[in-house]
Amino acid sequence: MSFHYFIAMKLDHSTKEWLDSWKPDINKYHLPYKTWVHKQDYHITLQFLGGIKEEKRNQLMDLLNRVEKLPAFATQITGLDYFGREDRPKVLYASVDKAQELEKLYLAIKAICKEIEIPVDSREYHPHITIAKKWTGKTEKIDKNIFNLKLNKLIYLSEVALYQINPQKEIKYQPIKVIPLQRGC
Repeated sequence: MSFHYFIAMKLDHSTKEWLDSWKPDINKYHLPYKTWVHKQDYHITLQFLGGIKEEKRNQLMDLLNRVEKLPAFATQITGLDYFGREDRPKVLYASVDKAQELEKLYLAIKAICKEIEIPVDSREYHPHITIAKKWTGKTEKIDKNIFNLKLNKLIYLSEVALYQINPQKEIKYQPIKVIPLQRGC
């Protein structure tokens, strides 16, 4: 079996629980998403990698140690938003403020991937935490009142992880390498 991978910021247990506590309020809007992300799978993606060969994966795992010199940092969850059109919002997510430290980490990860010739996303980086995906609605539009929910929380980010995607499992994202950032900076 060939696996797909991505690099992301790990979220601590309390942040995952806090996000999950909003699901009853979000579900009041009866959004027709096929997939609701398991609370253990919440993360902030830095770089989607797709399928990569074992040799590249091993190189990447070694080079990712470079980011451990970067400081852990705080940023803010700032509300709900979506990717896609109003009548087909592909992804519902919690917005994350693009703190300077997060942008620096994103650029470091991107440079590492380029160094070993792993293709990187050329679109502008929008840090977020996916809540639901795969809109199945035919005629409905997203109820914009959902964006009045006050999802605001200061979060502390201290670990980067390389995740393996296991689409057949309930908890789909398995960290195969975790890199701690410098604390107390």
